[in-house]
Amino acid sequence: MTEIESELTHLLQMVRGLATKKPYSNADAASMLGPLRDTGLLDLAADTFEIAEIDALDWASQVIQEVGRESGSVAYFLASRYVSHRAQLRRGVDLLTSDSVAAIAHSASGELRSTTAPLVVTPAAVLLLDPTDAGVLAVSTTEFEVVTEVPKRTGLGGAALGGICAVARPDDRLPDQDAWAACADWDILVASAALGVADAALSASADYARTRRQFGSAIGSFAGLRAIVAEMADQIDCARGLLTTAVTSRPDPRDRRVAAAAAAARACRAAVGVALSAVQVHGGYGYIDEFAVAGHVRDALSLRARCSGTLIARRLIASEHLGSSDTGKEAR
Repeated sequence: MTEIESELTHLLQMVRGLATKKPYSNADAASMLGPLRDTGLLDLAADTFEIAEIDALDWASQVIQEVGRESGSVAYFLASRYVSHRAQLRRGVDLLTSDSVAAIAHSASGELRSTTAPLVVTPAAVLLLDPTDAGVLAVSTTEFEVVTEVPKRTGLGGAALGGICAVARPDDRLPDQDAWAACADWDILVASAALGVADAALSASADYARTRRQFGSAIGSFAGLRAIVAEMADQIDCARGLLTTAVTSRPDPRDRRVAAAAAAARACRAAVGVALSAVQVHGGYGYIDEFAVAGHVRDALSLRARCSGTLIARRLIASEHLGSSDTGKEAR
């Protein structure tokens, strides 16, 4: 085991210990700031910035998967913080005087962008990832407004999601290389949070199937239910394979962006599918908040809405094989 692998193992043990000492299932991220700070997770981007980028992202991905097994909200907050901090570090911004959030901007037209972001800390800067503009990232350090009256959301209820309105000018845009890197980081870490939620849903289903009895037998012995659980595990394994490829590959930054989008699309689809299957395994109990699986469905759907998404992934992948859609029009 290398020194870096040993340090990662130690960090993951600390994360698991945090869950044991203070369970944070369904916890809000704000209540976890102290424990997260004590373990160093709030500063993970800065602490790992000097090591190889592939190792740093692997650390973040594994940590967020581990956290996601306990709380999708806390995992999402940490993903946002990591992406925004690392993007600022690439630009040479002093993190000691700046807190920031990463946010998905859904509007490609005009300068004003409205979006949602985790507002666990008051932001000093906002990073806007625009998936409709091939993932170009814009930075606003002064001209943005936090909107307090936003629609109530059921998924990621503990992430303190709030509205952001920001102005993004052409000179706010990051260089392409940095923009692609930040957007790839975002998709990879949202995918990691989604897989954490999927793992939690699978674990809850397996535990329930082993203990719930019908007709004198544990329902885990029924062939139909065993097939459902096996399919859940298969979906997670396939998604984790794509995620590992996106994290560990060393291609051109644009290629890495494509790999990350594909991994995010697959992981978020898997999380939703696994969570819905978990509800099926639990039967009527899956619909009540007494059991965690209903919350897993809400979190999985919210995470899917906040990654680049299936349509963006398909567009990027199609462009790799067919060229841009504009090129196709010219060819005709």
